[in-house]
Amino acid sequence: DYYLFNEPLRVYIPFDKNKKYYSDGKIEITNCKGHLYELLKPDEYSEQYKIWAFENLPIIPKQFLYKKTESTKFQTNLVLSLLKKHQNDKIIIA
Repeated sequence: DYYLFNEPLRVYIPFDKNKKYYSDGKIEITNCKGHLYELLKPDEYSEQYKIWAFENLPIIPKQFLYKKTESTKFQTNLVLSLLKKHQNDKIIIA
């Protein structure tokens, strides 16, 4: 639950409403609520999959591709920017 994530941190680390994450200048904490990425749909791989047909089954791409989930795009970009910013630091993903 989002409340359980946020409430204990308020005591220790201030929340930056402009940046949308907790930061005390050294430690930065954010969350990943929901799926950040999703697999492409079959018709996004090939036009032949737009119409469902037994001949096309099973659909197993040579390489599975993914895209950012529209509903979590802001959070995905935030997480990616924090990972890039701290790429030489210790990063904990829990």
